[in-house]
Amino acid sequence: MKKPSLYSKLALFPALIIYLELVLHIFMGMSLKYFPIYFFFSIGYGAILTAITGLFGNKRYTLVTKILVFIVSFIYGAEYFAKTTLQ
Repeated sequence: MKKPSLYSKLALFPALIIYLELVLHIFMGMSLKYFPIYFFFSIGYGAILTAITGLFGNKRYTLVTKILVFIVSFIYGAEYFAKTTLQ
């Protein structure tokens, strides 16, 4: 299996969180006027998750990355579900 490059490791979580924030706000019909705040939050939160995955070797990196991607995606899905059903 090909090892992920350093740039792809650094960009994965910030890009994922920016994408999920945009999708959530667009599907909910919310305003994007605070997008710069969401953008910087996503960069910071993604950097923390990248640092967590950087603590592991390559074999465990892929497992931990898959688990964290699932957890983050599940949180955004649960937030969308909660906002649509409870509002």
